[in-house]
Amino acid sequence: MSSEGNLRNRRIIPSSGSTISLVSSEKSQKEGPKASLEHLFSNRPSLLDVKQLATEHALSTNLTGFYHFFWIILTFFVISTLFVNWFETGKLLSGKLMDACFGDASGVIIGEALFLLLLILSGLSVFICVGCFKVLRNILSFAALMLGSGFGFYRGWSGLQRAIYLLHSLSVFMKIYAFLYHHRNVKVPATQFFSKFYHLFYFTFAPTMLYSESYPKTDR
Repeated sequence: MSSEGNLRNRRIIPSSGSTISLVSSEKSQKEGPKASLEHLFSNRPSLLDVKQLATEHALSTNLTGFYHFFWIILTFFVISTLFVNWFETGKLLSGKLMDACFGDASGVIIGEALFLLLLILSGLSVFICVGCFKVLRNILSFAALMLGSGFGFYRGWSGLQRAIYLLHSLSVFMKIYAFLYHHRNVKVPATQFFSKFYHLFYFTFAPTMLYSESYPKTDR
C-alpha cells in the first residue's frame, strides 16, 4: 500500500489529557458560556483583602506591618500639612489649594442635588410603560454625563474640581444605566415602590457598578 494510503487510513489516537480536554470542551459548549469559563478561572484570595492581613487567617501573608505603616505615614503627612498651614497663615487650608479643593461650596451642593434628582427620576421611571421607559433610560444616563461635563464650566470651577466632578458623574452615569438596564424588559408594579427605592439607595453608595437587589455581606 502506498504511503498516501497509509496516511489516509491512519487513525489519530489522542492522549488521555487531550481526550479529557476535548470532552470538557464539548461539554462546556453544550452547557453554555458560563460553564465554559469555569475550568479557566477559580476563586483565590486577594493580597489586598483585609482578611489576608490577619495573622490568624490560614493563608495570611502577614503584611500587617506595611498596612499599619502606610496609614501612620499618611496620617502624619496630613496632620503635619494642616499644622504648617495653621502656623503660617492662621488657616488649615488657604490660598489656591483652598479654592481648588473647596471653592464654590454652594455649587457643589447644587451639583450633588442634581445628581440625586436624576437618581430619583431613574427610580420613578421603572414604574411607567415599557416603551417610555426605554427612551428615559437613555435620556437620564446621558443627562448625568452631560451634567458632569458642563456644570463645572458653568460654575467656573477650577480644573481639579471639574475633574473630580466629571469622575463622579461617570460613576452616577454607570449606576443609573445599570439600574435601568436591570429593569429593561418589564414594568415594575407600584407595590414594589419602597423596596425598589431602598435597593437603588443602597446601590448608589455601594462600591460596585453592577446592580443587584442582594449582595454577599460579611457578618459585620
